[in-house]
Amino acid sequence: MRMLLYSFRWFFVIKTIHCAYIKYTEISGPFEVTGDIRPSKGSLVANDQECVKLAFESNVTSGYIIKNDYDILTCMLFKYLASYSNKGDLNPKKRFFMADLRQSDQCSTEKTTVQDLLSDMTKCDKMICDDLKELANFSSTQKAVTYKRPFCETGQFGFNRITHRCLYAYPFQQLHVGTNPEDRFKSECTGKSLDTTSISSKDANDELAFTLGVTTQLIGLYIPKKEAWAEDKFEWEDGSKFAYQNWAEGYPKKVITDSKMVFLHGDKVSGVAGQWTNGFNEHVKAALDIGVAGVLCSKTRT
Repeated sequence: MRMLLYSFRWFFVIKTIHCAYIKYTEISGPFEVTGDIRPSKGSLVANDQECVKLAFESNVTSGYIIKNDYDILTCMLFKYLASYSNKGDLNPKKRFFMADLRQSDQCSTEKTTVQDLLSDMTKCDKMICDDLKELANFSSTQKAVTYKRPFCETGQFGFNRITHRCLYAYPFQQLHVGTNPEDRFKSECTGKSLDTTSISSKDANDELAFTLGVTTQLIGLYIPKKEAWAEDKFEWEDGSKFAYQNWAEGYPKKVITDSKMVFLHGDKVSGVAGQWTNGFNEHVKAALDIGVAGVLCSKTRT
């Protein structure tokens, strides 16, 4: 086992990480690992660092890096790791890695073991891997390292660490003036077995806005088509309590096209950063013009 150090940029991190490098173990064999690989075909990557980055963005800690006869690398991530053993066949083209996401006082270059990565979850940085502490509950033994943890597929828009939900963004192909929110939700979210996105706190709103960046996304706040427009008629499509709101100045507006639907603007959107507006207003139209507007759906990790 050897320790590799790689720098990386994690799109979803709000809080600064103490360490400038991420430690992870690389095991070149012999070893034997079993678990559920997702996706089954893997992702082509240019180097090991890209595979580790995919693991972080997908909120997983382990996977394979496989090199074929043409030196092309494929990254295979685990939905869950069922078992690990140092007994197995040596395969020089197949390497197993497990990331060390724990927060520590210093960036150590000392060798570690797979078991040690799960030994002290209290060192885990809260904004990065608070949920990783759940692994201790799933581990049958420290030697076997048998556990299962929630997973977001690669290729999703992001992962919200406040709500612990996977995020999916689907771009608008055209303006769709006159489309009511229910039809929009059905075609883009519920029709794909996904949920609409609700926001229950400032922390959740701030992290979503950070994730969206320069984009503008339709969220699950709306006025049902059977209801007449009124400022107090907005509700969350998923039935969540309307306990938090973050309207931009002058919103919500009644006299505006499709005023029953609501958008969240990313924290890089000028004038309305991190705030909500309703209808196809000038901010939404500007996002549409440059192709950064869409519908934000979500689901529980599986």
